[in-house]
Amino acid sequence: WHDKVVVNANEPLTLPDVKLSLADGRVNLASNPSAANVSIDGEYRGRTPLALRLTPGKPHELTLTKPGYETATRELSVAADSGRRVQIELKAQYGEIEVKSDPANADIFVDGERQGATPSRLTLTAIKHRIDVKQPGFATQSADVTPRPGFSQVLPFKLERLDRTSGNGFPAKLRTSLNQELVLIPAGQFTMGSSRRELGRRSNEVLQPVKLTKAFYLGAREVTNGEFRAFRSDHNSGQYDGLSLNDDDQPVVRVTWDDAVQYANWLCIKDGLQPVYEQRQGQWVASRPLRSGYRLPTEAEWAWAARFAGRPAGAGLLFPWGKDIPPPDRSGNYADVSAAKILPTTLVTYNDGYPVSAPSGSFPADALGLHDIGGNVAEWIQDYYSIDVTETDNVLEDPLGPLTGRFHVVRGSSWRSATVTELRSAFRDYSNEAREDLGFRLARDLE
Repeated sequence: WHDKVVVNANEPLTLPDVKLSLADGRVNLASNPSAANVSIDGEYRGRTPLALRLTPGKPHELTLTKPGYETATRELSVAADSGRRVQIELKAQYGEIEVKSDPANADIFVDGERQGATPSRLTLTAIKHRIDVKQPGFATQSADVTPRPGFSQVLPFKLERLDRTSGNGFPAKLRTSLNQELVLIPAGQFTMGSSRRELGRRSNEVLQPVKLTKAFYLGAREVTNGEFRAFRSDHNSGQYDGLSLNDDDQPVVRVTWDDAVQYANWLCIKDGLQPVYEQRQGQWVASRPLRSGYRLPTEAEWAWAARFAGRPAGAGLLFPWGKDIPPPDRSGNYADVSAAKILPTTLVTYNDGYPVSAPSGSFPADALGLHDIGGNVAEWIQDYYSIDVTETDNVLEDPLGPLTGRFHVVRGSSWRSATVTELRSAFRDYSNEAREDLGFRLARDLE
């Protein structure tokens, strides 16, 4: 300390009273397990490990609490500047959980680790645990449970048999690591193509009976610029006549078929799935049989989901919104009056408010939960393009299209579409180049 003292040589030296305070006692507190709540004399001070300063030479009440463990109470007294280290072992609390299943002999997983088979009585720490019950051929059942010390609980599971045709037992929705939603589409039988009497029909819409034997997942929305840039950060969808196509929430466009399948492969790897596409002789192709990772939909899957699934047998949609033209108000993004200054042909009595592409999912979903299955952007399809000139009654099961080809199928109308031909759900197109109105949505097989 320093102070100013005036000294008179003729008087004795007298120093003023100085009160010195000792530093608080230091203690380093740890617990096993860590992250226990610490209170000193009833006041919360933090979580272990924790460095504390306490008044020295005085007893303090130390209390440690942690869910699943008994409360630990100690009397603690420290000397000034002691730096004392204190380690406290917490005693775990346990409760019993009896896990049963119908049928029995299903594997039990607790927090991801196998702990036997049903029926089984488990002794678990009294904290929240995730219980999964798995058996081949049945849907996995899960529950969160917190055991209670002194009380036995029974956790029964009724396992649902998996049906790969209807999709029963499989999740109704999946999400990618980018939070993209995929919707479960049940399998079924239908006739792809269109009748020769249908107004606006093209010659490449030959009628073909098709049977899909397995349910599958289809993206609820078209992949956006933001989602695609997670894979390829420098992608630019550009603009059209000065209007942006490049906002993060607009569907990605100006991508080739190869770009789309490489994105699907990248997302597979990101999400721990086996990629579907591989390079052969310099070309990207889908593995056959298809793997369960992300991919483009087959033409049969797209046509089934867009026109027939979830509807009365044989009642395929003529247009994405129904059977009459023009579209009802706010039914999708097509070439409307707002695009009259930039497009040669528009629907003169329809206005959806978007002269070019709209943010993906802007319009109401259909009965299956799919957005923009018609309108917004056309979509790349997995199949190579071909024209079957002869109608047939032979039923194709799970068709994947030709093994080789120059072009790939494109399905669905877009923000540029205004004619009866293009607006119909049966409309088939093809391309081998990127376009300003062509994007894609993801599909995936059941695991």
